[in-house]
Amino acid sequence: MTFYATEAEPRAGFWRRLLSILTDVVIVGAPFQIVVAILFVATAGFVQISNSGFVIKTCQVRTGIPAGLVPPPPHDSNFATDCSYSFFGAQTGRSLTVGRAEKHGLITKTIFRTYMLNKAGDPIQGLSIDSYVLLVLIAYLVVLTTRTGQTLGDRLARIRVVDTAGPPMAGVPLRNAVARYAVITVGYIPLFAVLIIAGWISENDVEALSSGATADWLIGGAMVAAIWTVILVGQVALKRDPFYDRLAGTSVVKASPHDHVANAESGNISSVAGS
Repeated sequence: MTFYATEAEPRAGFWRRLLSILTDVVIVGAPFQIVVAILFVATAGFVQISNSGFVIKTCQVRTGIPAGLVPPPPHDSNFATDCSYSFFGAQTGRSLTVGRAEKHGLITKTIFRTYMLNKAGDPIQGLSIDSYVLLVLIAYLVVLTTRTGQTLGDRLARIRVVDTAGPPMAGVPLRNAVARYAVITVGYIPLFAVLIIAGWISENDVEALSSGATADWLIGGAMVAAIWTVILVGQVALKRDPFYDRLAGTSVVKASPHDHVANAESGNISSVAGS
């Protein structure tokens, strides 16, 4: 089976791509959430997941701020919010956000820290597996894009990633797939770099991070990230190859519902001629 894209071939639009990535996030995150829902109870809340897959977050104002929080919350903190994360009713995480909200005219400035809580609501240094889910998601995207040009979300949305520079093939070369997802992050690197460097220099002091030159650098990094996002979304909405596809030599095109048919003799997936 072979696939390739020409300049005239219609590119997949915003909604198809959004459906695809949301589906993939749920597909990868759901198994982790099921396992963690069990572990959360078994470990009294030591193992948690809060930002991966399909998450329902419910919060309530907490009266009083627990003593002995490490690191200390912002000085003169005036609010505390207790949030619970669940997967179809099964609790998978719990956190406490403590901070200070200051109103300056029409602008409200908020400085806060977030702490992990156990099942009973006590602060702990627990284990969050959200970062592991992210690594698995990245591997899932790269592997399936390389092998077949389609993730499960792509199949549902009827779109496909194709190599525009090389010979027609089922998937895309590994270097192209890696380059594609790497370039997507380019616009966010300044913000991450500022967060890492500023956090190291200030020893994660939220007061220092939210004031002076550091705050200006963080705002600048956030603006770069926002502009990058708007540009990419705009290109996708106009059904043009965004920067990351152009640089990686790939395109995301609409896939025919007949792109995949079962081969009764070999059990392989083949392309319908002329699709």
